Amino acid sequence: MAAFAQTLASAALRLWIALPRRAASALHALLAPAALLLKPRIRARLRARLGDASPFLAETPRPARVLRAVADEVHASARILASLGTARRDGPEIRLVGEEILERLAAADSSAPAPSAVPGHRGGEEPGRKARAAQAPFVVLFGIHQGLWELLPGAIAARGLAVHVPAARLKCGDDVVRALRAAENVEYFPGNELPLKIRALARGEQSNQVLALLVDQPGPNCKETVSLFGRERVWWSAPLRTAKRCGAAIVPFSVSKEGDGAKIELFPPLEGAPEEMGPLSAKWAEARIQAAPASWVWYY
Repeated sequence: MAAFAQTLASAALRLWIALPRRAASALHALLAPAALLLKPRIRARLRARLGDASPFLAETPRPARVLRAVADEVHASARILASLGTARRDGPEIRLVGEEILERLAAADSSAPAPSAVPGHRGGEEPGRKARAAQAPFVVLFGIHQGLWELLPGAIAARGLAVHVPAARLKCGDDVVRALRAAENVEYFPGNELPLKIRALARGEQSNQVLALLVDQPGPNCKETVSLFGRERVWWSAPLRTAKRCGAAIVPFSVSKEGDGAKIELFPPLEGAPEEMGPLSAKWAEARIQAAPASWVWYY
């Protein structure tokens, strides 16, 4: 029954782009949460994690609300990218907040355009801070499973940067995500190759390089944990620590819905020793989850 429900949910996701909004909303609201709630392990994990975090949250969402919110985010990602692919003038806008961080990356290469030549530049950068950031051989953008995270790589690549993303092999039920990635000029590679990729980026043989990953998950052979809402949780912090040792700038990001489009927000780089990247990234994640608890993938 659970496998059948998952098949129906996957079909509903594929139909989202073609169906009228009201009909598609009814389908995913019914099928997507049901497919996951029928799995006892996921249901139990959701309730346990929400219960553990409830003292830290102003409002604790119900499990079904979390699942519906996550389904909404996936559908919104598919709809936005599909609209972008049609080159419609009235299509959704993906707004980037914190673009000066990408401008600093371009400034690190003498052959790259000056920051004032990069679209969206507003000026007013503090010179010393800009000089320090420009020394980074590459930038690591890290986020969590919250919001429209799948839109980030393509949006950053569209600004002329080379984006590399460690990603798990997609399963048969991930047709929507597969369609999203196929439309992007982004390198997706197996997660177990990440150490080699970081070393290659650290050599600085190519400019304008960005590594993007989600840290709220176990990585290949990763047993590291951080404290999240008072509980130990497996965290993919090893790449942040390694990249920091190589001189990379470690920059948090979030992607959220904004009207019919999306907003990508880049936050100030984490400041600290390489060993502090795990706890610092977890502290940042706690604040993001507290701001919108229903939109985080609690069961992941």
